[in-house]
Amino acid sequence: MKQKLLYYTRVSVLCLLSTGTFADASVPRYLAELEGAQEVTTIEIPGASAPLNNGPVASGGYGVAELAISLDRSSLEYSVEIINLGTEVQKVHVHLGPRGANGPMLFSIFNIADGGAFGLSQAGFLTIEDLQANPDLGINTMEDVFTNLKRNNLYFNIHTLAIPSGELRGQVGETGQTGQVGALQSIRTLESNDSDDSD
Repeated sequence: MKQKLLYYTRVSVLCLLSTGTFADASVPRYLAELEGAQEVTTIEIPGASAPLNNGPVASGGYGVAELAISLDRSSLEYSVEIINLGTEVQKVHVHLGPRGANGPMLFSIFNIADGGAFGLSQAGFLTIEDLQANPDLGINTMEDVFTNLKRNNLYFNIHTLAIPSGELRGQVGETGQTGQVGALQSIRTLESNDSDDSD
């Protein structure tokens, strides 16, 4: 019962359980709901000076992602979980840009070309070594990334085999909660409960 699952998942994102590695309960958490409705696709029009935005992507997939700044401000902890995709995840990126606009990639979290499959989730840390700097846009250091994170100017993009340009997208915003990152197992709990209800 996917519709029921997605409803409860959306409600649950503000009260995710915590299982990450940050011990300090004061660490702000930043959340992104991943959905096709946030994607910004483009169409190349012959003779036009620039591509035209073509609205959202229709997808049955859904997910949630979180970011938090490490206590020593050297890295970002991340957690990403996705369900109900009917196609293979090819890449997972963090991009610079506001809602409704596409921007450059800053971090590559997953690339199938590196080997392995995404599965249901990925978690880890992003450091200056992972950053794709963009001096023209003022992105040179992790502090520059943190500034844009706090301004809600980062988004996740999930690229799939079916829609290489991006099937799910989520603008990152502060949750108003603090604590550890990585609480996305709530989706699996909801899947289990939904399966029980269908019996």
